[in-house]
Amino acid sequence: FFHEQLEESARSKGAGIDTLETLWQNGDVAEVAKLDEASAGSDPEMTALLLTERNAKWAKKLDERLHGAGTSFVAVGMAHLAGPGSVIDDLSKLGYTVTRVQ
Repeated sequence: FFHEQLEESARSKGAGIDTLETLWQNGDVAEVAKLDEASAGSDPEMTALLLTERNAKWAKKLDERLHGAGTSFVAVGMAHLAGPGSVIDDLSKLGYTVTRVQ
């Protein structure tokens, strides 16, 4: 649902899924966050449920895993990594330095 809203927000700004992909590949997280914000405005409760609350829970679980043994791999959609309330934002609040790797 949220990804459909994000795509709709992108289209309303003259951008399509290809633009979203290019923004992400180029590391333009700020622009992705703007599109996230525009789509979030349509249903803040759904955004909290699908993104921000979920991201906060993931960050806590990631913190637990990072303090454990072994190696973990986590994959999430780009909407979870951009802007305030993102997984990156939540990990930063827990004291982590997050670096984008390409």
